[in-house]
Amino acid sequence: MAEDAGATRFRGLRLAMDDASAVHEAAALFPAIFQVAPSLSRGARFEFRGGWVQADVAQGDALDVRCGDLAAQCRHLHRLGIQALDGAELGCTPCLRLDAFDTGAAAVNLREGDGDGGDERHAAAPSVALNGLQLAVMAPERVALHWAQLFHAPPLRDGQGLPRLGLG
Repeated sequence: MAEDAGATRFRGLRLAMDDASAVHEAAALFPAIFQVAPSLSRGARFEFRGGWVQADVAQGDALDVRCGDLAAQCRHLHRLGIQALDGAELGCTPCLRLDAFDTGAAAVNLREGDGDGGDERHAAAPSVALNGLQLAVMAPERVALHWAQLFHAPPLRDGQGLPRLGLG
């Protein structure tokens, strides 16, 4: 029987930008798109009920996902033949980094616990909810089943019969 790493929960999406000017443009454009103001201390981060979206100068987009036991999740990934980059081994915050090659869709930063590194000074609870993300992939059925195996998520179907995952 597989070791349980705990429930896996989506927390946020980091959108990669080429440079700081692109991040500033996103910070100016996103309020009109999302109908929500940026968080107080992070100008290009937008908090929602159920997650956040943040623009950063980075190499690639990444999903931020949380689990109950990072060490158990690491062992689970090893059993599946996936060698995730471990931030703790590099002297950074404990985080497993899965590349898009490993997930079949997008890079994923996997961390332990419920915290999201969010803005504790946010004036009020966000009034807009982030209910899901749609990933464009070549083989949605295969990627959905692969993610279900990677992240202990139940494979589901939407109203049109398309695959989806419930990342709590």
